[in-house]
Amino acid sequence: MIISPCQKSCFLVLILMLPSAAEACRYTVRDVAMVDLADPHYVLCLITKGELEPSLAETLTNAASPILADSNVEFRLFDAGQQPTDPADASIHSALESLGITSYPAAVMLAPDGRALELPLMIDGLTSDDNPIQIAVLRQLLRSATTSPRRKELLHYLLRGHSMIMLVDGPDSAENQRAVSWIEDAIARVHDALPTMAKPIELPPRMIRLSPEEAKREMILLWSLGVDLAHEVNTGETRVAQIALLFGRGRKLGPVLQIPGSRQQDLWRSLGVVGSDCECGLDRSWMQGPMIPHVWSTEDEAEAVAALGFDPGNPLVKAEISRILARGPSQSKRANRSLEEPLQPQLQLGEIDIDALVSEQTVPSEESHQEVQPEQTLDRVTAKAETPLTGQSDASRTEKTPQDGASALQGAFVWVLVALGLVGVLGSLGVFLLGRKKQS
Repeated sequence: MIISPCQKSCFLVLILMLPSAAEACRYTVRDVAMVDLADPHYVLCLITKGELEPSLAETLTNAASPILADSNVEFRLFDAGQQPTDPADASIHSALESLGITSYPAAVMLAPDGRALELPLMIDGLTSDDNPIQIAVLRQLLRSATTSPRRKELLHYLLRGHSMIMLVDGPDSAENQRAVSWIEDAIARVHDALPTMAKPIELPPRMIRLSPEEAKREMILLWSLGVDLAHEVNTGETRVAQIALLFGRGRKLGPVLQIPGSRQQDLWRSLGVVGSDCECGLDRSWMQGPMIPHVWSTEDEAEAVAALGFDPGNPLVKAEISRILARGPSQSKRANRSLEEPLQPQLQLGEIDIDALVSEQTVPSEESHQEVQPEQTLDRVTAKAETPLTGQSDASRTEKTPQDGASALQGAFVWVLVALGLVGVLGSLGVFLLGRKKQS
């Protein structure tokens, strides 16, 4: 059987294209957020004034190891009287100065981005007259740093849920109620859009509302998300109502929204990213936001496999996710984009730059309100969604941008190549069968 050069070309294009197409559609943003690609850990540092006896230091380290084994928190001892010898010690020394710590022992938690939090309440009782360090109190301190009832609740829900919306009440009850209305509306919109998403998601977003008393108990969780607490962090009070979003394996989704100060459409847009395909044009910072301090055991991993349909801890999966992330926009490309340019009313959520979104958290001017109306946002939860979530008719939709047209043309071209490849394969098969028939 003789295959023409045209048939060979079409067949080759088909072979080369199908694996990449399958890879592009296999995972969603939510799937990628479930995978831990050696994310930087938090550090819980026990700081003393004067070097500890080697035997005591070893005892403390051994006590911390089993508690932190399945967590993303590391334990470190630091002598405040010594000069820093490495970057990690330098970060701890800077935290002591910024926090104004002068009494020891002290406990400080460092985030991967360098932020520091003193744990004053949890350090009470750590020392006694007979023993400079109480091991039982240290274990309690470590457990509180890695887990809490709310963290267990949200991690369990995120295995099957779209996202978790955490509202921290502010002092103004009217603003708190406005935040609740925003969240309830967003949950309803995303719930209606679940069937249009790239992959099925069992449960819609869920809201957790924290009072000042509850916020005080969840101080470490809120701090890790970047919630702006009052100067007296132990009160759990905030200056304004704040909304923090989580998805995947406890990853922060987008910026923390403040009311007043943010717009309702910012909430819609952040939530709309979760169900999108991992397309090459999507800013990868949406998928790899910082994780909260948490414990992830083998039982959690098994539950994730059952819920997701793939193993997020499998090395092959991690390698594939790494390749997907590597195809995203470069840091220089995001840095060169103007942070002041207005958001387009019909902007596809899969193309949002998180850095640009952060810059829009200030109260918008009247001109910006005219450019982007809240009811026009969340037009598409995913690139595949053809019906806007606002329920507008076809006549009221904004015209597609040139980028949308180019993407559609590119997609049509790909399908034309697929069709040509299939025609070539079927034609070759027909010629082969006719030749066999003639020979018989």
